[in-house]
Amino acid sequence: MSLLNPNKQRFNEVRLKMSKETEISSYYCRYSCKKIMKCMLLFCLFTGSTMADSVVDSFDEAKQIALKLESEAKNKQHQNEVLLPYFGQKYTSVLKDCFDTITKPDPSKFEFVVEIAGSGQVIRVYNNHETNISKCMNKELENEKFPEPIIAPYYLHITMSFN
Repeated sequence: MSLLNPNKQRFNEVRLKMSKETEISSYYCRYSCKKIMKCMLLFCLFTGSTMADSVVDSFDEAKQIALKLESEAKNKQHQNEVLLPYFGQKYTSVLKDCFDTITKPDPSKFEFVVEIAGSGQVIRVYNNHETNISKCMNKELENEKFPEPIIAPYYLHITMSFN
């Protein structure tokens, strides 16, 4: 029986040692994960990017986000006082150029959502119905820099209808 006790004690020491190593490695893992998350957060803050940038895959999703943002008073005010006037002023001439340069302009209604980064740079344009006019406008929109939105990314929904 005295021979079993040393083995049992050694087993307990090994188990104790392993649990301390596991505890230490899980501490380092938690520390490393926190460090990685902090680095990602700093990257997002400095680039005006978010982890949600790649989450939106379709026009319908982008429109849903845009409508939700627009329903909040501070966003609606910024959109109506800053973003839409900017768009109207700049894209009246772009739209005129599109109608003037396309031989058979398609006047059918279309909608699009512009995803805008914190810097104002357009990240992506989502279309529900592509026409030759929307394609023409997209060429300009994709390289556009809007005034900085108050939340990023900002989704600006616009409906174009010609009568």
